[in-house]
Amino acid sequence: MADIFHEVDEIMKQERMEKFWKENRTWIIAFIALTILGTAAISGYKYWNNGVKETQTAALIELLDQENFPDSVIKISAEFRPGIRGIALLAAAQHEMDAEKPDEALVFYKQAAEDKNLPAEFREMGQIMTARLDEDLSAEQKLKLLKNVIENTNSPWRYRAHMEAALIQAHNNKDYTAARFHLQYLLKNDAAIPPSLINKAKSLDHIYSLKQKAIKDHNTITEEKDS
Repeated sequence: MADIFHEVDEIMKQERMEKFWKENRTWIIAFIALTILGTAAISGYKYWNNGVKETQTAALIELLDQENFPDSVIKISAEFRPGIRGIALLAAAQHEMDAEKPDEALVFYKQAAEDKNLPAEFREMGQIMTARLDEDLSAEQKLKLLKNVIENTNSPWRYRAHMEAALIQAHNNKDYTAARFHLQYLLKNDAAIPPSLINKAKSLDHIYSLKQKAIKDHNTITEEKDS
């Protein structure tokens, strides 16, 4: 299951695939939906009726093709089974992000983050993006959301949660030690993490180490003056 999302995530990051994604996103999402609904590995799906699968997958594709998408997603997707609903919410959020409307995207991400019935893969992505976009949340509230993902050792989004936590610790809390702790998790598991994320982690770790040293030097000078 994690491999599916990892591969899609990698495709999305490749500029040469941008045109392919824009032209075929409906069918890519439909493929993921069918894969999720067709596997017995996810608790709750093994007893699904084939007719329900086909009907709701068709409804999802129709929803994605509507001219006013994603205006009615929350209302319509409420009738969907959790897996299909999760795909609809995240597709709506991505649509708004592509249109450079992060506030509108946040509505869908929060809906996914708070829906306890969604498969963890969808709910956790909602939690990560809510932590990133919701400026009304305190640093502590954001870190609490990310902790849910970080503590799930099976989460395909765990490494992204560590990156978000590092940024929050550094930029909001000015705690570079805590920030580097999260970055070290990425650097120690580089074989399983996309190169672009590893490069970002290396750069940030270097910057935060310099900031740590600057703070230490400043404190040393202050102590010497006071003594």
